[in-house]
Amino acid sequence: MRFTNPNAFINVGCRAVSRGKIHRHYYSGVVTMHVYNLSETKQNFLTVLEQAALEGGVQINGENGQVFILMPITTKKSPLDIKSVPLNLTADEIVSFIHEGRKLS
Repeated sequence: MRFTNPNAFINVGCRAVSRGKIHRHYYSGVVTMHVYNLSETKQNFLTVLEQAALEGGVQINGENGQVFILMPITTKKSPLDIKSVPLNLTADEIVSFIHEGRKLS
């Protein structure tokens, strides 16, 4: 189960902590999450980021009992939203190119 609303996530603690294992946290039911210690995170940072992107978040246990949750930020931008290229073409020129392309096929 993935996080449905990452902004509303409240970490209430995990049952047990061991390296790279999946632990259970409660957020509107049971959510699974990989848990890493700080040294593992430093050594395998790209892997930890990929895991967070794939599963919605990972837990990192730091020094002195600090616990961090690493979650990707989702954007509402469409992947099809790209910058335009200035072609300086008129609408009539575009229509004529389309008609020529249709005649060739």
